[in-house]
Amino acid sequence: MSRHDDIMDLKILITEKLKSAWNISYSDLSDKLKKYHILEYIDVSYDYFNSMGIQGIIEDIEEYIQEQEEENQ
Repeated sequence: MSRHDDIMDLKILITEKLKSAWNISYSDLSDKLKKYHILEYIDVSYDYFNSMGIQGIIEDIEEYIQEQEEENQ
């Protein structure tokens, strides 16, 4: 598989795990993904995320969202 395919697989895995962790609908998840540019963040963080467990990735994304919210206040 190519790097692009690996990144796409990771994006799918993470989005499914975020939906479950946050207990939200796909519609709400889609809104968050767009609002905070989470898919792009996963793309640039791929190498970093590749060495982490899923819980660590979720926590990192939650911190990323929190930082964006603080910047926009």
